[in-house]
Amino acid sequence: MRSFYTIASYIFLALTLAFILFPIYVLIITSFKPFTEAFSYPPTLWPRNLTLEAYFKVFTHWGFTSYLINSLVITVSSVLLSVIVGIPMAYCLASIKVGKNWNENIAFFILSLRLLPPIVGILPLYVIYSHLKLVDTYPGLILAYTAFNLPFIVWILRGFILELPREIEESAVVDGASVFQIMIKIIVPLTYPAIIATAILSFLLTWNEFTTAVFLTAQYRKTLPILISSFIGDLQFYWNDMCAATVLSIIPAIIAVLLTQRQLVRGLTLGAVKG
Repeated sequence: MRSFYTIASYIFLALTLAFILFPIYVLIITSFKPFTEAFSYPPTLWPRNLTLEAYFKVFTHWGFTSYLINSLVITVSSVLLSVIVGIPMAYCLASIKVGKNWNENIAFFILSLRLLPPIVGILPLYVIYSHLKLVDTYPGLILAYTAFNLPFIVWILRGFILELPREIEESAVVDGASVFQIMIKIIVPLTYPAIIATAILSFLLTWNEFTTAVFLTAQYRKTLPILISSFIGDLQFYWNDMCAATVLSIIPAIIAVLLTQRQLVRGLTLGAVKG
C-alpha cells in the first residue's frame, strides 16, 4: 500500500511538472518555426524546419535591442533606488518607536499602497507627469517603479530586522556607534540575504510590469512587455516573432536569479524559518 502511494505521488508530480513545462516547451519550439509553420494546423510538436529567422527578425525588424536597454536601465535603476531608500525606512520602522501601535499602523499603511491596483495611481500620475514633462523618460519611469517597489521592500525588510536580537544594537550604542553606523555595519550585513531576495523579487516584478509602461511611455522608452504585446496586431499575429522575443526577454531574469541563487535561497529560507 505504501509503495502504491509513493508511485501515485511520483506520477502526480510528473504530470504536474509536465503541465507546467509544456507551455514553456511550446514557446521555445515555436520561436524556431518558420512563419507559416507557426500557424499550421494541427500544430507540430517539433519544427519541421528549424530556423533562427524569428530571432534575426526580432533584432533587425522589431528593434529588440533598444527595448532591452530600456528595460535594463529602468529595472536595475529602480531596484537599486528602492533598496537604497527602503533599507533606512525599514530600519526606522523596526527600531524607532513612535507612540502606541504607530509603527504597526504606518507599516500597514505602506503595505496597503502596494495592495492598490496599479491603474488607480497611474491615471493621476500620468497627468502629473504630463505637466512635468516626465512621460517617456527614464527618470519618470524609474521614480514610478521605485514608488511601486518601496512598500514591498520596506514591509519585507522590516520583518527581518524585527527578528534581529536587540542586544546587538544596544552593544553598538554602548560602543559609541551612531544610528547610521549601526544600520550600515550591523543591520545591512545581517539582513544581506533578505535584501538580495527582496531585490530579486522586485527586479522580476518590474521586469514583467506592463500597465505602467503602457501609460508612461510613448516612443523612446518602451520596455520589453510593450514590444511583446505589439506582435499581436489587428490583422496579423506574429507568433514566432513573439515567442522569440519572449524567450530572449526571459534570459536576463534567469541570469539575475542564477547569479544570486545562494543569497536568494538563504533569504527566502530565513524568512520561512523566522515566520
